[in-house]
Amino acid sequence: MRYISDEHLNQRGESCPIAGLGSDAALHQTEEVKAVFREGIEALIRTYEAALSDRATLSHESRRALAMNVLAKAVGAVVMARAVPAGDPLSHEILETCLAGALADVAPRAGG
Repeated sequence: MRYISDEHLNQRGESCPIAGLGSDAALHQTEEVKAVFREGIEALIRTYEAALSDRATLSHESRRALAMNVLAKAVGAVVMARAVPAGDPLSHEILETCLAGALADVAPRAGG
């Protein structure tokens, strides 16, 4: 299942806790709960970073920054798409637009 997808959007109880509970954790949770979120976020960043390992021209720092950027775009897309009424065309438009942007972000560039 793709992260930025209608399928993920509709699996609210079984999907990524960052998209589902991130705002709650930031505003209302203890430092211990936030530490668990940090571990999960770091694990996702490392996963995305590993997926970019074929980008040999990028430094480790650049790959990590790109991984964070794409992850933030993915999480934000799901949060925004869930915030509009179920079945609203804007929800699907948000997902499609952010997926296209994320794919463009990670596409190899000419000469690098």
